[in-house]
Amino acid sequence: MGKRTELFNLTNHSTMKPYKELYERAAGHFLYAELPSDWYAWEDELFYKYLEDHACEDYQHRDGEYIAEQIDALAYDCKKLLEEAAQLLEEAAQ
Repeated sequence: MGKRTELFNLTNHSTMKPYKELYERAAGHFLYAELPSDWYAWEDELFYKYLEDHACEDYQHRDGEYIAEQIDALAYDCKKLLEEAAQLLEEAAQ
């Protein structure tokens, strides 16, 4: 099981769903096609091949694992920003 597969085999589905959605949105910055609905269940090799085959021009010469890492980094940053914003709103409401 690769790093990517481990990320999306989380037992806490309440945290996986929002991150999966962020990952799908972030992928749009690197791919010219949307991720298929079952992408998270694919084997790593198939997923990386899909990323390579659908990469935007700037990433066409990168391997799929690199593209996946870039998508993950953007999704993670967005997740952290949303959590920080929610914390600030919660503090302001008190």
